[in-house]
Amino acid sequence: MKSVLFAFTVLLLSSACSDSASGTGAEDGKTDGDCCPRDTELSGCMRLGGSGTCGETCDFWCSENWRVEDDAQGCEKWVYDVRAPRSGENVSCMREPGRDAGN
Repeated sequence: MKSVLFAFTVLLLSSACSDSASGTGAEDGKTDGDCCPRDTELSGCMRLGGSGTCGETCDFWCSENWRVEDDAQGCEKWVYDVRAPRSGENVSCMREPGRDAGN
């Protein structure tokens, strides 16, 4: 699926990733390279990866053009574009009841 239309606003439901006392990062979800793990498939709630805060993010209204890119630290992360609602859609890019998209 090339584009996924889940979210206009991104709600962060994440727990902070703090360095563990051992320094390995294993307890906070980061890998040995200080990268947060990312989910391998698109879904309504995902771990996006990257080198920032680990956790799960949900509700990707109006998102499209999903792809995996490397961040400045070389960690893989999910990135996406956000589009404006189209005719016949509400602010969450969902079809409005009783209206056909494009009309």
